[in-house]
Amino acid sequence: MLTLRKFYVLRASADGEGAEPGGAAVVNAPNVVGDTDDKDADEAQQQIEARARAMGWTEKSEFKGDPAKWRDAAEFVERGENLLPLVKAQNKRLEREVAELKQTTRELGDYLSKTEQRAYDRALADLKQQRKEALAAGDGDAFEKADEQIKTVEREAAEKAAKRAEKANDGPDPVYAEWESRNPWLKDTELSEYAEFAAQKLRASGEKATGAEFLDMVTAKVKAQFPAKFTNPRRESAQAVEGAAPAARRGGKSYADMPADARAACDRMAKNGFPGDEKAQAQFKAQYVKQHFEEA
Repeated sequence: MLTLRKFYVLRASADGEGAEPGGAAVVNAPNVVGDTDDKDADEAQQQIEARARAMGWTEKSEFKGDPAKWRDAAEFVERGENLLPLVKAQNKRLEREVAELKQTTRELGDYLSKTEQRAYDRALADLKQQRKEALAAGDGDAFEKADEQIKTVEREAAEKAAKRAEKANDGPDPVYAEWESRNPWLKDTELSEYAEFAAQKLRASGEKATGAEFLDMVTAKVKAQFPAKFTNPRRESAQAVEGAAPAARRGGKSYADMPADARAACDRMAKNGFPGDEKAQAQFKAQYVKQHFEEA
C-alpha cells in the first residue's frame, strides 16, 4: 500500500485537515498524470511536424513566401492530405484530355493533308486534260494557258511541301513518333533496314502519299516481305481448325465495316472537331467512311 499512498494526493491545510493519522502533514506528490499528458502532446507535435516537413513545410522563421500564407504543421498536413488526392485526380484528367486533343489534332492534320492532296491531283488532272484537248484542237492560246496553270499548281504544291518539311524539321515529327510507337518491329534491325529501303523505293516509283498514309504503306511492304515475323502460329492453327472465315458482306461499305481503330479515330475527330453539332458530326463521319474505303 506504500506505493499507492505515495501517489495519492492529500490536501494539506493549516488546521490539520488532510493529515495522516498521528498528526504529520502529507506533502502533495508531483502531478505525474499532467506531466505525462504534456510529454505525449510534445511527441505528437513532433510527429506532425516531421510529416509536414516531408511534405514541404517549413517553420515560420524559414518560410520565404507571403507570411499571411504560412500554415502551422497540423493545418499544412490536413490541407495536403485532403487536397493532394483531388489535385492528382484533376491532373490525370487534364493529362488524358490533352493527350486526346493532341491525337485528334494529328488525325485531323493527316485527314486534311489527304484532302488537299486529292484536290491537287484533281486540279492537275483537269488542267492536263484541258491542255490535251487544246493540242488536239490546234488552239495554241488555250494550250499555253493550261500549261502555265499546270506549272503554277505544281510550283505552289512544291512550296507548300517545302514549308511543311521545314516546319517538321523544327522538332520531332508527331506523326512519325505515333507510327513508331504502334510498330515495335522497328527495333528489329533487319526489318527497320528494309523499311528504309521500301520507303526509298516508293518515292523512286513516284509515290506522293505523305504522313501516316505513306508510313502505313511502308509497314505493308515490310509485312509482305517478312510474313513469318508477323504471323501468330496459334492463331493460324485455330483458324485452320475452325474453318474458313465467313464471307464478306456484299453491297456498299458502311461505318460498321471499318476496323475498330478507324471507327475510334473517326469518332474522336467528329466529337472534337464539331462539338455539340450532331448534324456536322454525321456529315463528317459519312465523308470519313467514304474516304476510308476509297483508300482501301
